[in-house]
Amino acid sequence: LCERWTQRVINEFYEEGDQERQLGIPIGAMNDREKVAIPVAQVSFISWITEPLWQLWADFISPDGQETEQLRNLRANLAKWKEKAAALEASKASDDEAAAAASSSERGTQGKAAVSSKDAAASTLHPVNP
Repeated sequence: LCERWTQRVINEFYEEGDQERQLGIPIGAMNDREKVAIPVAQVSFISWITEPLWQLWADFISPDGQETEQLRNLRANLAKWKEKAAALEASKASDDEAAAAASSSERGTQGKAAVSSKDAAASTLHPVNP
């Protein structure tokens, strides 16, 4: 249920971002479908908007400090989104490392191929674009 509602809200944000892009105005941080990582956005949205509002509500209706069911559910959802965000970040870091290693390896191979042993002494080395 949480993920279905997340997708609905994110789609609304994306539509707003699309309109902002068409109008040539700055695109809101959570509205850019090309940059938003949904788990990270959810952690931010829950932490900065939803949880503080539900905490105020819980304090109002339960002055004895008992946590409401809504707040327990919200915090459980937040924990799940944090796990997904961490997994996404780990995957991204792994992908970045693999890309950097491949790029480094490719540059080394291209650099060696750029100059033959015959004309190495006579030519000026020029960097080979990766």
